[in-house]
Amino acid sequence: MKALIFTLLFGVACAGIQPSQVTGKWRTVAIVADRLEKIKEDGPLRGLFRYVEAPEDGRSMTVQFYNKQTGECKKYTVVGKLQDDGSYIGHYHGQNTFKVLEQSSHLLTFHNKNTDEKGQVTHMILVAGKGETLTEEEKQRLEEFAEEKGIPMSSIQYVQETDDCPEK
Repeated sequence: MKALIFTLLFGVACAGIQPSQVTGKWRTVAIVADRLEKIKEDGPLRGLFRYVEAPEDGRSMTVQFYNKQTGECKKYTVVGKLQDDGSYIGHYHGQNTFKVLEQSSHLLTFHNKNTDEKGQVTHMILVAGKGETLTEEEKQRLEEFAEEKGIPMSSIQYVQETDDCPEK
C-alpha cells in the first residue's frame, strides 16, 4: 500500500500536482541524504530554497536557492527540463534529476539524484515550506520517502535555524 501511495505522489506530471501552487516563495525546512557530507552546513548540496517556478505547461521547473559552502551566502538558479518519465534534469554541482514527491499548500517534498563531476551519486530528499516546522505526520511521511529511496534518516538536517541568507 505504501508503494502505491508513493507512486501516486511521484512526479509533477502526475494528476494532483498543481504547478500554479508550486510557483512561489519556499524555504528549505529539512534535507536528508545518503551522503551526509553533501548536505551538512558547509556541504555543496545544502540548498536553502527561496523560490520555485513551475510554468503551467510543465516543461521546466526553476529553483532559486542559496548555498553557504564558502561560508557566505551565494545565490544559484537551476532550471530543470522535463523528461519523459516526469522528472526534471538541471545542473548544479553535477547533474541533478529531481521530482516533486508531494505537494500541499504549505510543503513541497523533492527527491533529487545528484551525480557530481567525479561520478559520485547522492540521493536526497528536500522539504521546502512556507515557514513552519514539520508536524509529526509530515516527519513520518519524510521518513517513509527516505526509506523508499534507501536514505538513512540519521542524516536528516533541519536547516531553518541555520538559514541566515537573504530572503531572495
